Amino acid sequence: QHSSPAATGRYPAVWRRAMAVAERFEKGDRVLILQGRHNALNHKESYASGEHGTVIDTKPNSSVLSVRLDGKHGKYGNYRVVECVLPHIERPVQHRVVDVSALHLRKQNEAKQGDFIVVQAENGDVLGQVLEVSMISGSFLVQPYKVDAKRVCWPLEHRPWHPEEGPLELSMELPYCHVHLDLVDSVMAPKLGKILCLRPCDVHRLREEGLLMDSGEPQREPPKGARALALEAGVICPGHP
Repeated sequence: QHSSPAATGRYPAVWRRAMAVAERFEKGDRVLILQGRHNALNHKESYASGEHGTVIDTKPNSSVLSVRLDGKHGKYGNYRVVECVLPHIERPVQHRVVDVSALHLRKQNEAKQGDFIVVQAENGDVLGQVLEVSMISGSFLVQPYKVDAKRVCWPLEHRPWHPEEGPLELSMELPYCHVHLDLVDSVMAPKLGKILCLRPCDVHRLREEGLLMDSGEPQREPPKGARALALEAGVICPGHP
């Protein structure tokens, strides 16, 4: 009678090497795909070199990770789904979820030019876009974004963000997290037209970690082990207490 590797805990050497790599990835890690794979029978197992995203789930004793791909070739949200072949109709989508081998991934948690981040600065939390990264000085130049005071009470996923005057030079040692801003039609005030809003997936992730609360929500303690970066509605906006 033969027992499975999962039951005995005895895995072939190649499996052990793959799982050792997988253990270095955690939920929330940003990753870059180094080697593509194509599965004609399962689109969820197909991905290309150069796509980037975020690890959303890991499994014990497995080298396969669930990754939300946010874009490709250094851009964000540049995916399309074919809804009809004749006539050919495509619909833009922000991201897609795939199952990726850990052997095909590389961590990419460091902030790079063009990223939107939230930084816990000395004068309060700052949401902004990275303009320049200096490895020599250990700092990055960030263009702050803010929400008008009269719209700070809107649900976070519908608040319009726009640049403030003057970039800030911030230390890379400060706690920060990555977010995405997309150009979408305003839901709360259609007359505004296209506005920059946080992606729903970012709002959901921050709420899960107890780092973000909308105005009017009951105050609650963040879960044990949550990072020090506390993003609350009104605190996230630079210049607003």
